[in-house]
Amino acid sequence: MNEYPRACIRGIQKGSSIRSNNKASLKLFLPDDRTKKYRNDNGIETSINWEDNETVLDFTLNYKDDNNRLVFPNGAVRLSRDRIDSVITNTNVSNPVSYERDKLEDNPYHGNIVFRDGLAQHDINLICGTFALYCSKVHTRQSNS
Repeated sequence: MNEYPRACIRGIQKGSSIRSNNKASLKLFLPDDRTKKYRNDNGIETSINWEDNETVLDFTLNYKDDNNRLVFPNGAVRLSRDRIDSVITNTNVSNPVSYERDKLEDNPYHGNIVFRDGLAQHDINLICGTFALYCSKVHTRQSNS
């Protein structure tokens, strides 16, 4: 099994994923249903960057698309892998999530939190709310400079 770092970074595309107190909402961790059709296990993914070193937060905050626009203009949060592991082992839902590395050509840190196929929406919301509750404050390009 691959070794995973102690934390991952989740970039924030939409301002609606941040609550008024500058904390993440559960919306930030909701998986993308469109990813199901590309996976053999029919899981649905929430994209992350594995924090392999101290540069990954800045990398995420400054990541740009093909049109040279910031992909995560609203910042990023850090989530401890221990919190993900806790959801995997300490919930009343059997193995609700897993995680993986899924390097991209322009992003060697990329990975996913994968929500198991067939999870009820209320379970997905509870898990996403747990991740939001335990992630760091929102880091922005200004606050991280």
